[in-house]
Amino acid sequence: MNKKINNIMYPFNQLIMLFVLVVLFTTAFEFQQYPDYLNLHKRLFSYNSDLKYTLQNLFVKSINYFYEKGNFKISDFTNFTFFLPSFFICLLFVLVGVFLDKFYKTTENKEKTIDFLTTLSFPSILLSITAISAEALYTIISVYIVSRIRFEKGPLCLSFSSIVLLFYCYLLDKGNFIALSGFIFGYISLIFLRNISSLRFVIFFIILISFLFFNYGRDLFILLGSLYEPQKSIEVISAIQNRNLENIGIYELCVRLSYFWITLTSLNFGDKNLSITLGIFLCCLGVIMFKKLKEKNIQNEIKVYISKNHNQILFISMFLFPIFFIYVLPTHAYAKYALFYIVILLQPFSLIFEKKNIFYFVIMFSFFSISEKHILTLY
Repeated sequence: MNKKINNIMYPFNQLIMLFVLVVLFTTAFEFQQYPDYLNLHKRLFSYNSDLKYTLQNLFVKSINYFYEKGNFKISDFTNFTFFLPSFFICLLFVLVGVFLDKFYKTTENKEKTIDFLTTLSFPSILLSITAISAEALYTIISVYIVSRIRFEKGPLCLSFSSIVLLFYCYLLDKGNFIALSGFIFGYISLIFLRNISSLRFVIFFIILISFLFFNYGRDLFILLGSLYEPQKSIEVISAIQNRNLENIGIYELCVRLSYFWITLTSLNFGDKNLSITLGIFLCCLGVIMFKKLKEKNIQNEIKVYISKNHNQILFISMFLFPIFFIYVLPTHAYAKYALFYIVILLQPFSLIFEKKNIFYFVIMFSFFSISEKHILTLY
């Protein structure tokens, strides 16, 4: 009975630990230390249109409606208080998962909820979800969507609820939505081809798409941008031209890809400093994995995992997407556009470690990352 209660309570325990991490994070860092602070500040005080779809805006309107003398503005939020409405969204997602598991007598939703909360506890995700921006709520929703995608179902991997939430992501952040929807569309296209053809044909298709992207990708962006977000597209292209990045070489592309992966896997404030914590934890993880991978049963599980078509296509998509994206938009090499990657990157580790241990590892990684960055800001 106690074990059953612990199983039900575990996602709620995760949620509490996530909340504690957010308290530590928002205490250690001020809004002015966040990457792209000036742009976030400008959008906040000019009341950017994306903010009107946030729960925080609904909260502000409710207070001002019920309190006659209320003159509360969305710019009055601190990083911590801005996160609180988002926290209740996380709680709602957890409750929905618990209800569905009890209703269908399964543990599938619990597993996905654990993946969702583990990802939110990751350092780079914490940086995003505690920012005073519509991107904060967008990140939580996008991570939840990807954690619920059933990639093994191929082209039919999206549920109706995921499609509805995707539309909400579009309302929250049209720019980041392009990255998320582009990745999902790319995966669905490739897995559809893989299901009806050979791997050799899929590789040929990828080579063809690569040729088109490297030669006409920016022209395609300008064309679609003129229909989607004309003013924003003009600003992005102007920024690329002003920095002479119209035709970046392989070296420059590799540098920007490296920056993408570093900012994705560590707590980075845009200072381009390598994280000592990341290095230590990667070394520890490498040593533990080296020992674990000697076990025959784990080797067999990994072979089965790799042999599945949807896993092959998923990681091919993850490898190619940032290459295409950064080549077309070299000014957008920061990982905030693909934070949903963390969900997928963490999942294979469950072949080697228990999900609970992965969560505790992420919690420790985040705690030491926060401590490292906070100490550096004092000197």
